[in-house]
Amino acid sequence: RNIIKLIYINMLGYDCEFGKLQCINLMSSQDFAEKKIGYFALNQLFNETTDMLIMATNQIRNDL
Repeated sequence: RNIIKLIYINMLGYDCEFGKLQCINLMSSQDFAEKKIGYFALNQLFNETTDMLIMATNQIRNDL
């Protein structure tokens, strides 16, 4: 629920660097709803210069 608020804050234009690790934790969840929110947050919060992009890529490989 807090990640959804974080996505909204990011859409308003504020910096949300502190929530990226939580997005990766949601991506590794077994619950599909949490995993879906984690991937949506990944789409919104991460860019090509994010240092946690390698961890996100590994999680995507594990899901595939």
